[in-house]
Amino acid sequence: MNAAIDTFSVRYHGQKNLTVACNHAISIIMDVLHLPERSGSTDNVWAKQDATSPNPARLRDQDHAAASAVTHRLGVVDIASLTADETDAALMAAIAPGRHLKLAFANAHVVNLAAVDARFASALGQCLVVPDGIGVDLGARLVHGAPFRANLNGTDFIPGFLARASMPLRVGLIGARPGVAMRAAAALAELAPQHAYTVFGDGYFDAVAEAALLQQLIDKRPDLLLVAFGNPRQEIWMAERLGPGHASVAAGVGALFDFLAREVVRAPEWIRLLRLEWAFRLAQEPARLWRRYLLGNPVFMSRVLAQAWRRRR
Repeated sequence: MNAAIDTFSVRYHGQKNLTVACNHAISIIMDVLHLPERSGSTDNVWAKQDATSPNPARLRDQDHAAASAVTHRLGVVDIASLTADETDAALMAAIAPGRHLKLAFANAHVVNLAAVDARFASALGQCLVVPDGIGVDLGARLVHGAPFRANLNGTDFIPGFLARASMPLRVGLIGARPGVAMRAAAALAELAPQHAYTVFGDGYFDAVAEAALLQQLIDKRPDLLLVAFGNPRQEIWMAERLGPGHASVAAGVGALFDFLAREVVRAPEWIRLLRLEWAFRLAQEPARLWRRYLLGNPVFMSRVLAQAWRRRR
């Protein structure tokens, strides 16, 4: 069968590489779906690792490592291939000296949005972008021949980082529907009580309220600000509104508050281990998410297959 496909494709200039890429994609998909959990994954490791300490020499070394980390470009998005430990250290390196870092999580949906939204792509260019989900892992294997070193989805990584961080931090929350951030803060306080949590507001405000919010951030300057507006609004807002005076680290966390507040039920562990949480979310909210997954996933795969083909020509 493969020989017949190859013979057919040779008749058309340049098409053989596309056929090889497609066959390679099928083998990769089968491989990924049977992968054991990587040691760098943040699934269910909220408190398994030792807390990150603000050792200056270690922070300088790890900060340099994060800055020089291997990145895999998918579409127009450069995604850093970091472990959870390395990302922890990059955040602490920004927090300890009072500097500024923006953190974003890229899944297939983010790559799709950035491909058609130059403003969003520009905002991501100002962030340390880390991988979230099986889609970008498949994309990295197809385009670059290697997966990401860890799956750093924000729903697991942010609570894990707070649980591991021994140095008391000032953590700010903004976003979601009214009342949700307060319940999310309570959940985080139970998980990681060593930190101080401040809710600055929900995700609904006008220009006047925004000016007051930004001034509050300047006055209190949290070490870590969690921004839950959803993509692409949260990354664009962070890029265009936040600077060193507002927070040491600003992280776009999507639906994290909804999960922490139990507004949305998290997928069972066995589904997460199979890396099929996206399917569970689709079953929960089909009316809202069907375009993202049923249309968006094939669009994403077509993009990365085309990118892989171009690299192999």
